[in-house]
Amino acid sequence: KAIKIADYLSEKSKEKAPSVYYHLSKVITQPPVIYQVKSEAVEYTQLAYETMLESVGKNDIRTLETQLTLASLKASLRKNNQAIALYEDVVTNISNQLDTSHPYELAARSRLVSLYEGKRESDKATEHCIQIGKMTPWEQNLDPTPLFRVEPKYPIDYARKGKEGWAKMSFTIDEMGFVDDIEMIEAHGGSKFGKEASKVLKKWRYAPKFEDGQAVVAKNMTVQMDFKLGKPTKTVKIVR
Repeated sequence: KAIKIADYLSEKSKEKAPSVYYHLSKVITQPPVIYQVKSEAVEYTQLAYETMLESVGKNDIRTLETQLTLASLKASLRKNNQAIALYEDVVTNISNQLDTSHPYELAARSRLVSLYEGKRESDKATEHCIQIGKMTPWEQNLDPTPLFRVEPKYPIDYARKGKEGWAKMSFTIDEMGFVDDIEMIEAHGGSKFGKEASKVLKKWRYAPKFEDGQAVVAKNMTVQMDFKLGKPTKTVKIVR
């Protein structure tokens, strides 16, 4: 019904079309609606983005918001190159406009870290990690924010024996969001759980911790990775 109303209003008043499709996109891309109208959500978000570009330009906050949504939809459809192009454009637009970083920039850069890592282009992912560490935050104090995580592989011999367990580790996040100083606190079920967990933890990326507007080292971070047969490996942060 919302789509039909939006089409009717846009046809009746062309100048209102960008605003109408912008608000429609916000409605139909939210759960649980999007699960029922995924293809329409992509189509009308694309339409909202194009009409917003034409009417108010690429620097309008509503255009950037719609662009982020469209990029996320493209990524969900595994159209990663299209998603990357949209996210990169968001980063460029915001960087050219503002002296301080915007939450949309962090959102775009964090998704680019994940997308580039998925394409095995770690150098490009690292560039965005470094830029995140150099951000001038919109708030003076921010806790570390996860950007990219890899789940550990289940040891094959443990799986064959029906062994389950978990591994708890401490680690540090440096000023650029890289994980360092990994130490095993406790492992249950077998030493290989700890080895697998430590191996992937080194690959994790974060937006760093900010204090008084400056990126700082975040120490004594703690994480537990649970290994359960028949279920995806579960990652649980215990202590910040």
